[in-house]
Amino acid sequence: MHSKILINKKYLQRLTLSFAAIAFLTSCGEEYQSKTNSTTKNIQNSFIKKDGLSGQVIAKSYIINAKVCFDVNSNGKCDNNEASEKTYKDGKFSFSKGDTYLGRYSNLLAEINNEYILSSSKNTNNIISPYTTIVVNEKIFNPYANNDTYTAISDLLENSTLFTESLLKGENYIASNPNTLDINTNNLVNSLKKSYLVNKNNNLNTIANLVDELIKTNNFIVNINSLKEHKRYDNLYKLENSGKILDIDSQDGNQRAISIEVDSNRTIVRSKWNNRLTLLDSNDNSKLMVKNYLDGNRGDGSSGASEKIITKLLLNFDQSSLYSIINDNQKSQSTHGLGLYKSNISKNSFDSLKYNSFENKNYFFHASFSDMVLNNANNKILLSSKENKIFIFDSSDFSMPLSIININSPSSSVAYSLDDKYFFTGNNTSVNIYSSTTNQIIKTHNFSKRIKKLLTINEKELLIIFNDSKEIKILDISNLNTTVVRSKLFEQDIDNISISPDKKNLSISFVKSKNIKSLLISKLSVSSSITLAKNINDFKFINNTKLIAISDFKAYYLNLNGDGLEPSSSEKTIWRNSYRK
Repeated sequence: MHSKILINKKYLQRLTLSFAAIAFLTSCGEEYQSKTNSTTKNIQNSFIKKDGLSGQVIAKSYIINAKVCFDVNSNGKCDNNEASEKTYKDGKFSFSKGDTYLGRYSNLLAEINNEYILSSSKNTNNIISPYTTIVVNEKIFNPYANNDTYTAISDLLENSTLFTESLLKGENYIASNPNTLDINTNNLVNSLKKSYLVNKNNNLNTIANLVDELIKTNNFIVNINSLKEHKRYDNLYKLENSGKILDIDSQDGNQRAISIEVDSNRTIVRSKWNNRLTLLDSNDNSKLMVKNYLDGNRGDGSSGASEKIITKLLLNFDQSSLYSIINDNQKSQSTHGLGLYKSNISKNSFDSLKYNSFENKNYFFHASFSDMVLNNANNKILLSSKENKIFIFDSSDFSMPLSIININSPSSSVAYSLDDKYFFTGNNTSVNIYSSTTNQIIKTHNFSKRIKKLLTINEKELLIIFNDSKEIKILDISNLNTTVVRSKLFEQDIDNISISPDKKNLSISFVKSKNIKSLLISKLSVSSSITLAKNINDFKFINNTKLIAISDFKAYYLNLNGDGLEPSSSEKTIWRNSYRK
C-alpha cells in the first residue's frame, strides 16, 4: 500500500495527509474510529471512569475494544486471574482502585484483536503505545537498563536515532497532532503485527527481536523470520505461589497460627492460646507432629491457654534443642514458670514442657524477656529484657547466666555479628554495640524512633526495623562506623521481615496485609511482590529460594526465582555485540 520510507533523522518525520487519505488507510485495516458505525459508537459511549488508574491505548489511531490488563506475572499475556478492562472512545480504559493496587508493580498490557500486543510502564498520561512498548522491552531484555524505565529511555536515545524522548515517555501523539498521520508509527505497528505472527505464544520475545532489528537497520520497517532467545533482566527475583497449601491444626478453630521458626530441616508453626505447635518437614512440606507445647504448671491443672504464652522460639537442630521464651499474657496471673526454657527436638517430634518442671540447667526464671538470638558458633544465647537488662547464657546450660548487663532503658531486640566479635542491642531509640569478649559497650547510634527488630545482614551491615513505622534502615557496622547507608520507605507499616540465607534478598510483610514484597538487599529495590488470599501473620525463608508464609489457619509455600545478580560488564558487552550490531 505504501512504498518503504527509510528514516535516518534524530526526530520522527510527520507527514500531513488529507482526511481522504486517512479514510483510504482506514479501509486498508487502520484502527481509525468510524463515526458512522452505530455499534462502535455505542461501545465508545459506554466508557466509565473508575476510581483507579485510567489511560489510553493508541497506535495508528485510538484503539477501541482492546483488552487491557496488569501483567502481574510478566508473561506478555492477559491471563484470566489478572485484572482487565476494555478500551472505549478515544482508546480510554479505567480500573478500580482495588485492581490498581493489586497491579501497581506490574506493566500494563493491551491485547489488540489477536493481531499484536502493546505495553507500557506507568507514565504521566498512562498512555500505551508502540513506543512505550519498546521501552518495556528494554526494561525486560536490555542489561544496561536493568528494569528501570528512565535508564531504558536514555539507552535507546543514546544508541539509536529512531526515537524521540517525548514518544518514549508516553506522549499522546494523536492528541498533539490530530490532523496528521505519522508514517513511522504506521510502519512500526505493521512490523509489530508481522513479528507477532512468528510466534504468538512468545509475545515478549518477538518484540525483543523486532527492536533489535529496528535499531540494527535504523528503520521502522523490518521482517522477523526466526527468533533469538533473550535473557530477561526485568525481575532479579520473582516471588510465586508454589500451589502447595497446608492446613494448620487449629484445635477446634480457637488457635490461630501467629509465628514461624525455620531451619533447613524443620519448620515449627506456633498457634495462639494453647501454644499449639505444628512441626513440618522443611524439605517436602509434610506435617510431622501437632501438640500443645505448654502443659500447665507441674500438672496442677492450669492449661496455660491464656495465662502463659510463648513469645519467641528458636530452633537449633545441630544441638537438637528448641529454645522458648515464656511470658505472662495476663498481668493479674502469677509469674510462676515465666522465663527461658530449653527442650529437646528430634527429626519427628519435640518435648512438651510443664512450667518450671525442668532441671535447672534447662530453665531460668525471668518475667520480661523480649528477644533472643544464638551466636553463629551456637554456644551462646543472648536475650534482651524489658527490665533494662541484657542476659548471656551458655546455650547448653541455663542454670546461671554467663553475664547480666545493666542498661539504661528497656531492650527490644538483640543480634550477633557474623564473626561473633560483637553483639547489638536495640534499646528504646538507640542501637548499642558491645564487645563479645569484654561485654563492654563500644558505640551507640541514636534514632528518632523506637527500635522493633535488629537483623545482621553481613559482616558490614545491620538492618533495623522500627515500631509503628513504614521505614527500614541499614547501618554500616564495618570498623564500627554506625552510618546509615541505605533506607527504604513503604506505603504501610512493616510487620515482619526475613533475610535469605545467602544474604542477597530480604522479604517484608505488612501489618494486616496479604502482601509480601521481595527486595534486593544491595539496593533495597522492590524486585517482586505477591498477594495471598488471607492476611499474613508471619513468614520465613526456608532456603535461598523457598519461603513459608502463614495466615490464621493456612501455610503457603512460595518460590523465589532468579539469580539476584545484576548484569556484569561482560554480559552487557556480549548483548550489545550479539543483538544490536
